[in-house]
Order: sequence, then structure tokens, then C-alpha cells
Amino acid sequence: MKAVLGIFGIAIGFIILSMLISQTVHPGKQLTANPQEVEQLKWEAEQEKDKKKAAEDEAKQNSVKGKPADAAEGKTAEGKPQTSSNPTFVPPKDGVVTALLEIKGKGVITIDLYSKAAPKTVEHMVKLIKEGFYNNVLFHRVIPGFVAQVGDPKSKGMNPNDLKGKSDAEIGRLGLGASGSGSPVEFEPNELNNYVGTLAMALNKPQTATGDSQFFINLVYNKSLDRDYCVFGHVSTGMDVVNKLENGDQIVSFKIK
Repeated sequence: MKAVLGIFGIAIGFIILSMLISQTVHPGKQLTANPQEVEQLKWEAEQEKDKKKAAEDEAKQNSVKGKPADAAEGKTAEGKPQTSSNPTFVPPKDGVVTALLEIKGKGVITIDLYSKAAPKTVEHMVKLIKEGFYNNVLFHRVIPGFVAQVGDPKSKGMNPNDLKGKSDAEIGRLGLGASGSGSPVEFEPNELNNYVGTLAMALNKPQTATGDSQFFINLVYNKSLDRDYCVFGHVSTGMDVVNKLENGDQIVSFKIK
């Protein structure tokens, strides 16, 4: 009996020793995560991806709209919108209307408007220019590396110094960015790109009939805006003046040459 127990004890000991050696030489696999936790993590990852895409889409939509760009603040401008090397702009040869935009204390910008590429938009702009609509209007949204936007009549009579150095949100709280002449023009798609020095209509949403008096001058090639905002003109001379623009700069006059 003692012999049997001894043999049994030796067998037990051998089994335990074998298990220990097996664990040392072949460590056990890591436990897989709880299936519910895996699905939760996957869901959260998808939600984060969707939020990021929605934010990018909203930033693009609000980047140059005619009302305060709260959703785009710190995104499109400070986050550096999509740009590429600046290709040479080849202006349309036909239907060119030239206008002179004088900025107080900074100089004159010569602008060519392309009535063949954007007939209704240019007709609308020429009408406002001839009416003196832009005289004394302030640039309310100048963002280096993006655009210089102007055309809100509410800026007339405001102190230019009150706009200097202000963010989009602060400009919006001053009541700027949402007004126009009250006669919006329909969106006109064309093949002109948002190259450096081009002019395009500011819209509440891309490709909508919400353009009016507010427009922007592209300070870089804003490729991400192509086809979404009607390009209707180009700075033929005076980009040195454009590059010195700041919030609060005042239009002395805007005249058809």
C-alpha cells in the first residue's frame, strides 16, 4: 500500500513539475477582451471618425459664409485650409469689366470682373459698385494664409480700430458677417479656381443662392473651395496692397474703370 501511495505521489509530483515547465517554456496566450467591450470600442472608434468628418465638412461649409463663422473658428483659418503650390491664373479674355478698389491708407487694387464666366454675379456686383454700396465698408474678416472678406454694410460707421486684431467669434459678436444688400444672386458654377488673388462670393452654404454683397479675395490657392464658391474676378494689380489688409481696413471707393 505504501508502495502504491509512493508511486502515486511521484506521479502527482511529475505532473505538477511538467505543468510548471510547460508554463515557463510556452507561456499561456493573453485572454481575449470581453466581446461586448470589443464592440463598444469599435463603436466609439466609428463615432470619433464620423465626428471628425462632420467637423471637416462643417468647417468647409462655414469657412467663407456670409455670417459669423463660429463653426469654422480655429479650423479653416488657424488650421491652415487645404492649399497647394500656386499655379498661374489664366484669366478669361472675354467679358472683362475692370474696377478700382481704393483702401484707406494702403493703396488701390485693380480688379477684373469676368462677366462671361459669371454673368449674373458680375451684373449684381457692378450694380452695387455703381450705387456706391461699398464706400466706407470695412474688411471684417482678414485671415492670413486664407482669405480677406468684405461687404457687410453694417460695418459702415463703425470704428475701424474696434475690428483690429479681433477673432471671427469677436467679429460675430459685433454683429458683423451676416448682412448684405438684401438682393441675393443665384449660384453660378464655372471652371475658375480659387487661385491666389481671385475673388469669390461668400455664401451661407456652398453652392447656394445666398451670395450678395460679401465677397472674399483668396490669399492662397484654396483648392478645397473650388466649385463650391463662385469665382467671378481677379486682382490684376495691387496684390501687395491685398497682402497688407487687416480687419478694420476701410474701402474709400469702389469704382468701375
